[in-house]
Formats: sequence, C-alpha cells, structure tokens
Amino acid sequence: MARCFHVIPVPFVIPAKAGIQKDEFGHPFQIIWIPAFAGMTKKEKTFIKALAILLAGGVVCSFASHAANADEPSPLPVVGTEYIDGTNPVYDGQYGPPGDPEPTQGTGNQLHPSRLSVALDYQACSVVADLGDNQLVQRIELCDTGVDNKGNAANLNAENLEIYRSHDNRTFEKVPRGTFRQYAGTNGVFDVVELSGLRFPARYIKVHSTYAGTQYDFASDLNRMVRVFGYNPGPRVRLPFGLLKWGANQIQVSTRHFEELPRMDCEMQLVSLRDGKRVMKSKKTVRWPEPGKRPLWSDVPVQIPECEPGLYRLTVQRMGPLGGPALWTTHREIRVVKAIKDILPLVGNADADRAEPQDAVGAAPGNCLLSRPGPSQPALDEWLVDRANSQWPLWRRTGPDAKLIFSLKDGGSYAIYAGLCGSPDGLSVTAGTKTLVPISTSGKQAGFVHETYLGILDPAQVSELTLRLKQASLDAGIAWIKILCLTPRQQRLVRGEEDLSLGRKLIYVTDGFSQFGALTERPQFGVPELLNTCVRVVEGSHGLVERFDYCPGSSSVIFAYPAKVGELVGKRGKYATNYDRFVEANVLALIEKGIAPLKVVADGNKKQEVQTYAAWRVNSYYDAPFADFLNSEFWRENRQLSIVDYTGKQQSLLSYAYPEVRNYHGALLREMLDYNVGGIHLEFMRQPPFMGFDEPLLKSYAEKYSQSPLDPQFKDWEKWHRHRAEVMTGFVRQVRAMLDEEGKKRGQCFGLSARIPAQNYFRMGLDPKQWIKEGLIDMLAPGSNDLPNHPMPLEPFLEMAKGTACRIYSSFSPEQGDGRDNLPEDDAKGDYSATRDSGTDEDYRRNFVIREFRKGALGVYMFNNQGADWTWYRNLERWDEFQNPRRLGRVEP
Repeated sequence: MARCFHVIPVPFVIPAKAGIQKDEFGHPFQIIWIPAFAGMTKKEKTFIKALAILLAGGVVCSFASHAANADEPSPLPVVGTEYIDGTNPVYDGQYGPPGDPEPTQGTGNQLHPSRLSVALDYQACSVVADLGDNQLVQRIELCDTGVDNKGNAANLNAENLEIYRSHDNRTFEKVPRGTFRQYAGTNGVFDVVELSGLRFPARYIKVHSTYAGTQYDFASDLNRMVRVFGYNPGPRVRLPFGLLKWGANQIQVSTRHFEELPRMDCEMQLVSLRDGKRVMKSKKTVRWPEPGKRPLWSDVPVQIPECEPGLYRLTVQRMGPLGGPALWTTHREIRVVKAIKDILPLVGNADADRAEPQDAVGAAPGNCLLSRPGPSQPALDEWLVDRANSQWPLWRRTGPDAKLIFSLKDGGSYAIYAGLCGSPDGLSVTAGTKTLVPISTSGKQAGFVHETYLGILDPAQVSELTLRLKQASLDAGIAWIKILCLTPRQQRLVRGEEDLSLGRKLIYVTDGFSQFGALTERPQFGVPELLNTCVRVVEGSHGLVERFDYCPGSSSVIFAYPAKVGELVGKRGKYATNYDRFVEANVLALIEKGIAPLKVVADGNKKQEVQTYAAWRVNSYYDAPFADFLNSEFWRENRQLSIVDYTGKQQSLLSYAYPEVRNYHGALLREMLDYNVGGIHLEFMRQPPFMGFDEPLLKSYAEKYSQSPLDPQFKDWEKWHRHRAEVMTGFVRQVRAMLDEEGKKRGQCFGLSARIPAQNYFRMGLDPKQWIKEGLIDMLAPGSNDLPNHPMPLEPFLEMAKGTACRIYSSFSPEQGDGRDNLPEDDAKGDYSATRDSGTDEDYRRNFVIREFRKGALGVYMFNNQGADWTWYRNLERWDEFQNPRRLGRVEP
C-alpha cells in the first residue's frame, strides 16, 4: 500500500555576516520534512495536520513583480552586459581578431551593469545582455546616447544586424532577426534601432553587428544600450530568486508574481545528493481562478515517493509553451525525513515521576521527533509561552535557570537542533554526563527564528534530555526542538567511516612572495619563521595534504633560490610599492645566509612525506608599475618576441610561438629541480594569452593551409586555434622530456601537472585532451580567476581522463576579494593591507569543495593559499549532513 507523505517546512537560517545563503544558481535553500501517516494514531495525524497548516506560512519568496498590459510587452530587466570588440580580449585574455568572429562561441566574459561607453558599429562587434533567467522575448531595442544621427545611424541596418540566444553564456544559437526599424529617440536617447516580431525564450541575448568598419556612428553607455521586452501574452516571470513554500501534501506556488494566466505548467524532479539518483519526476499544472479572484498562493499536490532519508535537490521548472524550453528553473536542497512525532516536555523542576514510562518516545532511524510550544499550551514552570507571534509561538524563560526536560527511550543516536529567536548564548542540552552547546549559529538575530545545531548524542543511552537557557535578557525564545534519529549511514558519517573526503586529497599552493612582505612598515630581515609557516601547514594531516606547491617567482624573476638562468629579485631595485621592497629585503637576506626558500619548504615537507612542486607561472610578465621589479633582462632584451594582436599591436607578454621563449622557460624549469622538488606545476592561469598573431605562427599556418587568419574573409578559426595549440603541446612535451631526462640522472621520477582555464582553453592554445592522451601530465586542475569562486564544468575533463592515469582536481581559491595588488597610491596613504583579498570562511570552502566532489573531482588544488590550515577539509559530508548553515532554517515571524 502506498504511503502518504507530507511536506512540512523547516525555517531556514542566515549565518552571521553571510547574508542570504544561495546556491550556484542564486536561489536560497530550504529544508522540508516528509513524514508518513502510516502507523500514526488519529491524534498524531490531527497534530501533524495542524502543525502543517501552522508551518505552511514558511518562507515567502522575494520577486520583482511587474504589471502586464494587453497592448504592450513589459520591459525585462537587463542585469548585466558585456561588449565584445577588437580592443578588449575576446576569449578571457586571448588577443583575437576584431569584434566577435564566432558569434556562436564568443561569450560575455563577466556580465554586470557597466557605464562603459562603447560603439556597436565597430569591426563586427557584439553586445551580450543577461536577462537574469530564461525569458520569452518579443522585442529588442538598441539605444544610442552618444551620437545624434537624427534617427538614422547609417552603419546599422537590416542587413548587418544579427540576434543570437543562449541559456548558458557559452554557446549561442542564431535566431531570426524579425522586423528592423530605426527612429529618433527621446529623453537622452538620440537613436533607437528596434528589432521586433520576435518569439523565443533565452537567458542571454547577443546582438551582433557584421559591420567591419571603424568609423562608428552608434554609441552608448553599456548599461543603457540594450532594452529587452517580454512577449505578451506569454508565461514569464522576472527574476525567480525564490518561488516555493511548503504545506502538508503540497507545494505552494505564489501567484502574485505572474501575469493573469489561467494555468502554469511545471516539471518537478527530486534527485539524491548522495548518488545522483532521481527518485521523482512529475509534471504538474497550476490552475488559477479567473483574473482578480485568485488566492495569494496556489497549491500543487505532489506525491513524494518512498525514498531513503537524506539530502535531495528539488528542481522545479516552468515549462514554455507547447513543451518548449523552460522559462525558468528554481532549486531547493531539502532533507527528507520519514516521520515526525510530537514529544511534550516535562517542565521546570518537576519530578521525573511526571513522565510515565509509556510516555517516553523513541524514533526509528530516519525519523524526526519534534517538540514546540502550542498556541493553547498553558504557562509552564519558569517558562512563558509567547503567543504574540501567531505564526511561531515561543517558549521564553522567566526563571533564573529555566529548563525543559524531554523523556526519551534508551538507545539510538540523535542529532539535536533548536529553533531560536534571539541569541543562542547560554543555551545547552544535557544528556547524562554529556553537555551539548550550539555549533552552528547565526548569532543574535532579532525578528526571525533561526535553527541552531547542537551536536550528536551517539548513542543516547539516557532517558531524558534537559534543555537549559541561561539568558540575562528576555529576548531569546525557543520555537521548537528537533531530535533527528540517525540512520546507519549517518552514524557512519559521525564515526568518520564514510565520507567523500576520505579518498580525495588537498594540494596547497603559495605564491612564494606574499609571506615575505608582512604588510608592515618595516621589513623583517631574514626571518626563517616566515618559511616555517609553509612547512607547518601540513603537520599532522596524515596524508590528507598530498602536495605543497611553492611558486618560485614570476616567469623570469626568481625569489626562491639564487637564480642562474633567470634573474634573482633585486637587480634593479625599482619598487612599485614598499611592499615589494620589503619582499626583496627579506628574500635577499635569507639567500645571503645560504637559505633558499624553495629548498627549505621542500626539505621540511619531505620529512612529513609530502612532496613540494615548483608551481611556475607560465606567462607572468607585468606592465607598469611592476615591470621594473618583476620582469627580467631577457624580457627587456627580447621585446621582438612579444605577442602581437590581430591589429598588429605589440603586447607586454612574450609569445610561445618563438622557440627562443620556449627554450628559455624550459631552462628555468630545469634549474628548479636542483632544490629537492618532486615535480613541476605549469600554472596556465597566470597569464593568458600565450600566443597571438605572431610571425612564426602566420608563416607556418600559411605554409600548411595556404591562407592567413588576417584575411578579412577568413572564417576557419577552429583550424587556427588547433594550429596554435600544437605549438603549446610541443612545449609541454619539451618539459615532460626534460623531466624524464633529469629523472634518469637523479634517480627519481618527476611529476608534471597543470592548472588551466575551465572554459575557452582551446582558443588560448591549450589542448589538455592531447596532453592527457600522450601521458604528458599526471594531474589537471581546471580553474577560474573569478573571485569568489564559481562552479566549473568538470565533466569534459573527467571524460578526457577516463581510462588514463591523469587525475582531475578542482581548482579553488580560498580568497574572495577583489584580487588587486597594492599600488603606489596605497603607499601614499600608508595603507599596506586594505586592498588585499579577504579570506573565505570554512563554511564557504566546504560548500564549494563538496559540490565539486559530487561532480567527480578527485581532489582540490588550493591556489594562492597563504598558510591556512587543512582541518576544515575533514568529514565534509558529516558537516554537510548535520551542520551546514544552508541546510538549517530561518523563517520571518
């Protein structure tokens, strides 16, 4: 017989200083409890129904509502824009041809509101606009606020404008342009180009101009150039920051944020976060009464199938017309629990006799026991039931040491939670001789209830729990006590016997530079302790930290050993900032004493059976004001070997198209092996591009294919990218051969790993698939320069490495600041620290890492980590299961 499940909300929590917690899609998290009526008494069923009705208020989502008009489409929000032109790098730092030569592939790099003034009619350029979520588009307007053409911008016409759409900002699909019209604008807009008669869903809109000239006559601030209008009538919503709230046997959908439509088609899926197994997929239709008479919320009955207790992701999609693409998608990560029973507490200083033995309750694994003050409950000893808040009655203390005593059956392991309004200070739960205090808390939060995790009783060989709240003020209140009986798997997580992190390793990376600056007003000459911090970071990890990567310098200036091939820091002494001067002073003081920082770190880590790699930045050359300090004489004497962009302009970075550059860098790497390192790490994220439209590449391409990418009619960019990638693959082969040669001489095996951009790497001349196929590298870490870290597509790399010895790690930066180095103007203010990146907290790191592990990453490459410990990395799933702030609850009263 099918079991009848219920959906009951748990308030969700916002940790202190963290703001609203959202997943990678920008949606807040919420927890549901799913109890079963099977086996319950009539009284218990009545209680559950009443509780469900009480809790159904849950979390009301926040939308930007909009009014519909039968004759005019409503404007959609454009939340970010990016301009792809010939002066900006087209492919994340790759100096490419002008404009957007491959409109189906050229992406908006970092979409955000911008007041940058740009011209659309300039060398085949594009504007990419982010609509925030999938929307149904009817009309696009392009607005000129910089050049008054009296409604006639000659360079833009029906023949040279194209429209593309995308749902992921990675690949774009061309769509019919519709009707072209141009007219004079008003209110600060000189000219308007209108593309109407459209009907397609999209998250990202690209307007591409095929005009190839440089005499522009259509310009605007980027945040004012594009206006997008939604189709009407048609189901759409602006920005689904949240959508759902929960009630018994139902999901409730807010109707007030939608147009006056009679129905809405949804598809719902429930997927296990543990193994990715989908346990539910169903289609539902929300039908509303006639316009003006609909309720605030409409119910969508959902039959939750029988499934194991644990963490799941619920996905709700609003389907487009005629089964077309989803107009939006919203997600919730939820906890599934099989049953809920109410337990009533003994009160205050009452004798234990007040609880009859048969009244003691226990729970089967996966079940949840819940106790909360009821609206009709009388006042208790030392407690007052505050009914002022009709949604969440609270126990509030009145006595000096108020206690609530819960009678439980012996045995079992339990996780204990409390729903609080106010500060958790003074809260504790005592079971026998064990006392639990809050572990996860958002601090003092007035005005809403937040859930606090107190810990695990394993096993609970006691007959009662005593909850105490010692609080000087009366602002704290208890909304509920939740006692979750652990399943066998949860018990294994508690004991550390099962966890995703058990077989996955950490690689720590330091830039080899920052610890010597000390960010003070005086250098700390020759302090070996600065190096010992790098060694101590892996102490006691017992193999959890697999490797420590130490950056020996920029691409040619070394500050980790007395360089012979490269150039030792301090040759010119032209410092951009005092910070750089302090670094040089400290490094040179160590080297003069015969202390090579790279060897000190490598020797110290080897004693702990941890290898050190030289993490070398493949193309890290600098412009002013850092060029004098961080670029070597080789760079100065070989400016003819620099990258040349499509327009023929020379760039600051050297080009790997020249064998002189490849050989020089290869010699640098060979010298690094003299300092007891276990291998070389190629850091390709510092800094693309690696080649441009350089003479050797143009010549070899012409000899091979009898054409030039500089030809205005050239279209075969894929072949050009492959040609450049063959050059960089040749360099990786060169490094691998050098490591094998030196390994034979020294009687050891040197490793080779790489970190590359997770996207657009092939257009930069990087071909990791070929490196893996040839066995050139043993580890690859796809990454991003974005701060804070964003989700990355690991699946393509996992597929590349399938059946090979190459391991795929996820790259992660523990920083979340602006990434800016100190500048001379900071020195002038006496500010040596304010512009540095701010570190992430442990919860931030854990959330990112466990998500990457569930994708299949075998480890984490912690880029630019300046000595933080590794202890947060242990028992990730235990933390995620019980005390992840995103799983806990909050509700507005």
